[in-house]
Amino acid sequence: MQYHRPESLKEALKLLQNSQLLGGGTTLTPVRHQLGTVLDLQELDLGGFTLQNDAIQFGAGLRLQAIIDASGSFPPHFIQAVRHETALNMRNAATLAGLVVSADGRSPLLTVLAAMDAKVKLEPAGEQLDLAVFFKRRSERTEPFLITEIETCNPGRLSYEMVARSPMDRPIVCSCAALRPDGRIGLALGGFGEHPRSLPTAERGADLEEISQAASAAYAQAGDAYASAEYRSAVAAILVKRVMEEVLA
Repeated sequence: MQYHRPESLKEALKLLQNSQLLGGGTTLTPVRHQLGTVLDLQELDLGGFTLQNDAIQFGAGLRLQAIIDASGSFPPHFIQAVRHETALNMRNAATLAGLVVSADGRSPLLTVLAAMDAKVKLEPAGEQLDLAVFFKRRSERTEPFLITEIETCNPGRLSYEMVARSPMDRPIVCSCAALRPDGRIGLALGGFGEHPRSLPTAERGADLEEISQAASAAYAQAGDAYASAEYRSAVAAILVKRVMEEVLA
């Protein structure tokens, strides 16, 4: 295995081709014996965050536990989703970008980020993609890329609800609603599939019953080993209504 630890973004981009990116190592460590070239990003200055009135910029290398350690800077339900993402030891290693690249639809934090209108900044192209667009493309991309930043709105209100087999288990169904600075409400549904789903009916100002029906329909075929489609569909309708009512209160 070849190992590189660049000290600048410019150097990292030169080594990007044919390299496996290493942030916290939670994804690569289980397959370490199969790796060819590893690009360790820990020396890059990507581990902080910046709060503004309307936006939050998260560095791609920010550890999940660092978010909890700065819990006074974020809404309580945002911190709750981070805690439910994984256990303490994993949070100390896992990075935000690694989560965005590898997590599936059962991710509490990805569900919250989707509601918060997250955007992902990619290099070397310098493009910024809505999280929903990135989800669609992440398995299709053939050119190597590096996430440098995740930007979200700074919500006026945020509500997150989940149903799981135990209080700290990953969700069977979860939902998040975020009141964005422009007055729109972002709404996302998680607990199933390759990635969380945004529910645009909330942004269009639909009433609660219509939004609840849209959530139920979105999970009408969402059956797997953890729960039946009928169960998920019914719970999704309830959770979406709860988070919307809390944000609108």
